[in-house]
Amino acid sequence: MPDLKEDEVLIIGSSRAHFDLNIYEWEKLTGSRPIMLASGGMSPAPLLKELAENTDFKSILFVGVAPDLFFGTEKDGGWRRKQERMDFAKKETYAQRLNQSIFMQIDPHFAYINENLQLKGLVEWLPVPQRDSVHPPMFWPDMSVSDANRNLEMIPEMESDTVMQNAYKKIWASWGWEKPDSTKRDTVINNYATWAKAIEARGGTVIFFRAPVTGVYRDYENEAYPREKYWDVLLERSACQGVHFEDYPQLNTFVCPEWSHLLAKDAKVFTQEFVKILQAQGQLKTAN
Repeated sequence: MPDLKEDEVLIIGSSRAHFDLNIYEWEKLTGSRPIMLASGGMSPAPLLKELAENTDFKSILFVGVAPDLFFGTEKDGGWRRKQERMDFAKKETYAQRLNQSIFMQIDPHFAYINENLQLKGLVEWLPVPQRDSVHPPMFWPDMSVSDANRNLEMIPEMESDTVMQNAYKKIWASWGWEKPDSTKRDTVINNYATWAKAIEARGGTVIFFRAPVTGVYRDYENEAYPREKYWDVLLERSACQGVHFEDYPQLNTFVCPEWSHLLAKDAKVFTQEFVKILQAQGQLKTAN
């Protein structure tokens, strides 16, 4: 974990935090570029636990809340995937670190073939029905690009390519969207509250936030994770500040093309408005 000054920012969470907060727009408004450690399909819980229990972190921490990943436990995939990545960082060999350093130097000078544009990838798009007994692996078309600073943006094609939009909607809907085990809710929320309080007790700041979600996905989350039983309780028990997109007119009018993430151009506007809200509340500094 890099050393941060007390007024510097670290962002953790799942894919919505990664897609929807543009670190360069943030830097323009505050004069400081946040460190982005949010990861798609992963829970922020293992990293928040690590920061609270095994570091002296006392800077500003923004924690993205994507309910179906955020309110999971150690046994759930979102937690395990993040933990595996953190474990790898601790046991990474010198050879692997050297390999990464070399790769970062030469990567900007190479072009890569998009696997989805090779024959094997294109075949996946052919409208050939599967036999009843065949269940092919889920196909994830590329919808984002990331740079060396982990600023992630949705590709422009997602704005108008309804085939790609519908492909992701189909993926989200295929998860079944079952209601969570409510018996685990108190334990999960209490853990977050404990970790957040530990960071704030030594001078840090923890701010939870919910990025926009629309369409069927929003309907599901409102039913499965009712605000008064999850979000409100999280803020009450942690005594932390929270920014929920539904509470601000400048944040709640965005439309996610596949229900769950913002277009690159919208993410820039969302980031600008999000930062201005926090600046008005005295939580973030203003660029000189």
